Amino acid sequence: MRWTTTVLLVTALAGAAAGQPGPAAKKAQAGKPEEELGTLIARRIQRATGVKVRIRKLVYELFTSTFVGERIAVGPAGRPYVVIPDLKVELSLLAKGPGATVALVEVRKPRLRARAAWLKRIYRFPVHRQTTVRVGRLVGGHATIEVDGGQIVLDGLALTVEGLNVPVTRAGTPPAVTGDVSLRAAHVRIGALALKDLALDGTLTGKALEVKRLSLGLPGGAATLAGSVGFGGKRGPGPVDLSGSFKAAIDGGATLAGTIRISGKTLDNLVLGGKVEGGKLPARGGLEGAPALDLRMRAGRRRLRGTLRGWRLR
Repeated sequence: MRWTTTVLLVTALAGAAAGQPGPAAKKAQAGKPEEELGTLIARRIQRATGVKVRIRKLVYELFTSTFVGERIAVGPAGRPYVVIPDLKVELSLLAKGPGATVALVEVRKPRLRARAAWLKRIYRFPVHRQTTVRVGRLVGGHATIEVDGGQIVLDGLALTVEGLNVPVTRAGTPPAVTGDVSLRAAHVRIGALALKDLALDGTLTGKALEVKRLSLGLPGGAATLAGSVGFGGKRGPGPVDLSGSFKAAIDGGATLAGTIRISGKTLDNLVLGGKVEGGKLPARGGLEGAPALDLRMRAGRRRLRGTLRGWRLR
């Protein structure tokens, strides 16, 4: 939802200021009151998404070709899905080539509340105007993602995208975006498990997110993965194939280490596999509020089966 809203907002603003026909361009360039421009852009996004959008303030600075927005909210008034306190979109009106070019998109302290299943909605929306973003930057973010009755919470979230290209796309078609991505989160909570120092570096290739490195701090250790997450089709993102190594401490001070692989055709049927060596695992256990991720791992000579919520050694 945040990705869809941001893309639609940036493309709408770029079209408005780049002299595209229609009331948005006329009001942006004629210096109309900020309330009118904000209302106009909010209505455009609302028509595309079917979700209520409110923009408290939106100003177009003609001499710097920059939009400055404050308190952008998407979703129900009492509990919005996305809140963006501060937004800056700096256009590059003299750039050569087709479509619109945005020099900088900067989002500060956004708040996101979404469901993982909403990722499939990205495929519903067409992109009518090719847009290039030279630098996109998000700082101080907080995201709560609901997954199968559990939650994944990211705090201290930072995202940088460079050379992002969003081509014209038909509704129902995977977004063939390209560019370099860097994501960081200081704290991560998966169900009842508190983790830290999430770091992801990768490249959007038009067909997938190629993950060069994905690392996450675990109790007494860390996990490091690499691989890819495909853009898939109408069923949403996929296939997923990430693999690497991990080390973690368990109750009693014992240490586990091994190799892991997360794979699946879509995000709805992921499997965590691999091999665990080290301290003695209890015969059964589970993680409250965790995603329903299938486990198919070897623990020494035994097998770990079930899900993250409830597993057994057999």
